[in-house]
Amino acid sequence: MTDTPVWFITGCSTGFGREIAKLVLAKGRPVVMTARRIKWREPLSQT
Repeated sequence: MTDTPVWFITGCSTGFGREIAKLVLAKGRPVVMTARRIKWREPLSQT
């Protein structure tokens, strides 16, 4: 087990959830995302 925090972000399809996910991923942090629209998740998960 590690001490690295994992971000759990809901609403990653649009709006604040998506922007927060982009920022956290850009910093290389581990993220668990939820989104209603899977097509919007794919571009975030590839960054």
